[in-house]
Amino acid sequence: MLRKRLLTLACVAGILAFGACFLPPLPPSPHREPPPSPYANLQGIHSIGVDVTNSSESHHVDPTVLARAVVENINWRASANGVYAHVKNVVSGEEGLLEIEVLSENALSSSPSAVVGMVTRNFKVEMSATLKSNDGKVLWHAARASYPVSQDFPVDYSADPWNESLSQRRLADALSNALVYRMLYVAD
Repeated sequence: MLRKRLLTLACVAGILAFGACFLPPLPPSPHREPPPSPYANLQGIHSIGVDVTNSSESHHVDPTVLARAVVENINWRASANGVYAHVKNVVSGEEGLLEIEVLSENALSSSPSAVVGMVTRNFKVEMSATLKSNDGKVLWHAARASYPVSQDFPVDYSADPWNESLSQRRLADALSNALVYRMLYVAD
């Protein structure tokens, strides 16, 4: 027993003497980059109302679902930029209004997915969006912007993906993420 303790003590002394004490200093830890600066000139706006309309011929994208997804996406980023959103007319007192219009929506080709038993369906949705302040000044605008979206479905999935509620939610999430990112971080 004494022999094991002495061996353990010798190992600890060796590690401390040659390992931990004589190593070069560790490099400085990498710091997190701050979030990119918003390109949209928000000019003191901290509350945005979101209004979505669908003027496409097919009316597949549900404006209510898309509006909620955009609100959630803006609010998810609120800690970085201090801007919160809500669906228009739910809360009063917004300082700005984001108007989104779905212009066209197309289901494109399907292709085999990287995931076994799944197929990737491709969609393309064209939207226009305008962010205005209360006085009507346009702070950001994207006219007829195209948003490609890919979603995986089971191979035997035969239902119309436009009418499936889960598909609507996933499509709205993908569209809102692309639109909000474009509004806040991409210089058009």
